[in-house]
Amino acid sequence: MPSQPPPLRGAARRPRGFSFDATRLGKLTPWVGGGLLCAALPASAQYSLQMADDFSTYSSPSSQRAPGPANRDYNLKLGPTEWTFAAGVTMGWTSNARLSGSGGGGSFVLQPTASASMFMPIAERTSLTLGLTMGYNFYLSGGNSDLNGFYIAPGTRLAYTMYIGDVQLSFYDALSVSQFAFNDPTVGNNPEARTFGNAFGFTASTQLYKTQLTGGFSQNNTWQLSGVDGVGNTGSQNLFAQAGYQVLPEVVAGINGGLTWQHYSGESQSILKGGFQWNVGPYVSWTVTEALTINGSFGYTVYTQDYLYGLPSTDTGSTYWQIGFSHAISELVTYSLSAGHTISPNYYSGPTDAYNVSLGLSWNLVKDLSISTPFSYYNGSGIAPVDYYDAVGLTPASERFQTYSTGISFGYALTRHITTSLSYNFNYRKEDGPTGDYTVNSIYLGFSYQF
Repeated sequence: MPSQPPPLRGAARRPRGFSFDATRLGKLTPWVGGGLLCAALPASAQYSLQMADDFSTYSSPSSQRAPGPANRDYNLKLGPTEWTFAAGVTMGWTSNARLSGSGGGGSFVLQPTASASMFMPIAERTSLTLGLTMGYNFYLSGGNSDLNGFYIAPGTRLAYTMYIGDVQLSFYDALSVSQFAFNDPTVGNNPEARTFGNAFGFTASTQLYKTQLTGGFSQNNTWQLSGVDGVGNTGSQNLFAQAGYQVLPEVVAGINGGLTWQHYSGESQSILKGGFQWNVGPYVSWTVTEALTINGSFGYTVYTQDYLYGLPSTDTGSTYWQIGFSHAISELVTYSLSAGHTISPNYYSGPTDAYNVSLGLSWNLVKDLSISTPFSYYNGSGIAPVDYYDAVGLTPASERFQTYSTGISFGYALTRHITTSLSYNFNYRKEDGPTGDYTVNSIYLGFSYQF
């Protein structure tokens, strides 16, 4: 759950909830902010091409001159802190809980969830924010009870934002506990492959006339909690920088680049030692109209993978590109379309050369009823030295896999505080190797309450 302040609700109104004096909490802020730099818990490894997008979620735009909107909605105020809480429960059924190629292992699922967000203004342009979403999966079929588990949703993080002159600094610590292995296209029929991740770092951004400058660093680590095979525990250090210029009022163009160092360890590790990746290339963002925006980037990246047992390192160089459209056709229909090509880490071995495309449609045909129909496609192949394929009994061609995902979801606001959702999801994975194909059909009904 993003740790941004609660959204605006329109005109200013009296905050709900209750409050009591706890102003001494403000004295703890320097300790909390400084502690973010020391919270080096394990986290999910990422490659440098993702850094610009990932960092943008941890920091508000540099043009924002205050820690949050003037009109905030919250349901509990503790001294200087403003809290918003929500809880929910999802009930559903999945046709293939174990991602088996034979299609067996159906199970009913119960998923309680809870979330909290906190906003704490410290000074005119300094704030502390917290976002947390967590839950638990109960598989009600006895044959799948070993898949039961606690999870923390990606985006859960603590962030401290401040200004030095016109430079905005954001320090953050983010964590997650993964679930649902088929969300990772490089994972085959191994639903137990859960990981605990943590990333901490900082970003710095500023705007000088028409020039926008952004840069940052993160330390990411991950621990494999369960499952077989996989890369085991990983760690990475990531640097990124971006410079853009407002060519026209509607167009911003620039260049970005990144560096990533990766390290692998743990009992599950059998072949990988580490890796290094760099990338550089231009990007452009074009606001065609108020309803249509286009973003694109391309460039060149090199991924160097180091292996154990004396296997030769591999240097994989390739162009990368990504393009995205967001268009509000009318007040009733909006869509987003994106496609790209990347070189990224593979869950099992070495880097993956992959293409992806996704389409999301949102329909607002009835008041208070939202409908979305997403679709995504992923086509990738593993990249490793021939000696590696010989060691595991595969051929390079057998490492190719494809994933398809689609569905439909409905959301309806029953009251101001209560919303309900109904969704159907279809996931299909096809692989040329021994991991096998699988198909998953699932349907879920959920209710959520914002206090």
